[in-house]
Amino acid sequence: MRHKKNTFKVVGTILIGFLSALLLKWVVFAPPSSTDTVQTSSVTTASNAHSTETNKSSAVSLFQGDLASQKVLAQKVIADIERGITANDFQTGSARYDGEWAVGSYQMAVLGLGQVITAHPKMKATYLPVMNRGVEALLTPEMNQFGSEAWGSEGLRALGTDDGHAYLGYTNLALSMLRLHDPNNELASVNDALTQALLRRLEQTPYGIVETYPNEVYPADLAAVIGSIALYDTATGQDHSQPLKKLINHFDQNYLDDKSGLVFQAIDASSREPVDHPRASGTSLSAYFLSFADSEVASTVFQSVKEHQKLEIFNLVGIKEYPKVKLLGTVGHCQEVM
Repeated sequence: MRHKKNTFKVVGTILIGFLSALLLKWVVFAPPSSTDTVQTSSVTTASNAHSTETNKSSAVSLFQGDLASQKVLAQKVIADIERGITANDFQTGSARYDGEWAVGSYQMAVLGLGQVITAHPKMKATYLPVMNRGVEALLTPEMNQFGSEAWGSEGLRALGTDDGHAYLGYTNLALSMLRLHDPNNELASVNDALTQALLRRLEQTPYGIVETYPNEVYPADLAAVIGSIALYDTATGQDHSQPLKKLINHFDQNYLDDKSGLVFQAIDASSREPVDHPRASGTSLSAYFLSFADSEVASTVFQSVKEHQKLEIFNLVGIKEYPKVKLLGTVGHCQEVM
């Protein structure tokens, strides 16, 4: 999925969901070295030293698995799910972007809540019903309208076709997380069918390329597809390690910028050449999604953001969206900061 360039505009729902999922993912599933990596770079921007230290302390408590801190984020996520999230909640200027952000909000909320359950099983009775409602919302025609308009068909009802619909990897990640905690849930058959369809589409192309929209390929979306299949295997006990290994290798060899190590935002479906610059946002998402499949590759991808994109100005800390670029014989940075 594409990401709007105005990254100063932060929408609360998806930010909370993303932080819940990103922070908790690396605590629950990743080895200590990976956790340390993310801890170092996950510094909240603040306007003064006091607030910076407060936010650092809050982030550390999340990384350390403090249930009270996690519950604060979880309650905000639950409130949004109970209220209901639609594309109309976002005003990006693009109906497609709005739809993508709605999907991302539900997906990240489900992943975050699932990871709290993994860390604190006693919360299962409270959070599992909310996860189920979030996944149900992801499967509605209204939630998938942006993709249906692009392809001329609804992706979840066209699984037997070769149309890509790679954005469904986000939905499948949520389905797989639900499956992890509720193996016999009523949507398990959807998880089965979607996983098999996405895997078939990946395997039938020479380089594991599945289009998000016609003639549009976004590596972060491919990472979501790969991660969703790996998490499906974890949840069900099935083994797709061999095709996944091949797909991860394709990703590592074709979609990373040699100089910066960042993931290209978009590539050409035919030539596999990049058609958009590498960006930190897509790289961070890719690292997170790939961590379900290969923590070593995910950690390497994330290191590129940590080592090259972190920006500190006085007490302000941010992540540069773009790597260094050459401008008229000099080296500069894009000014967009997250």
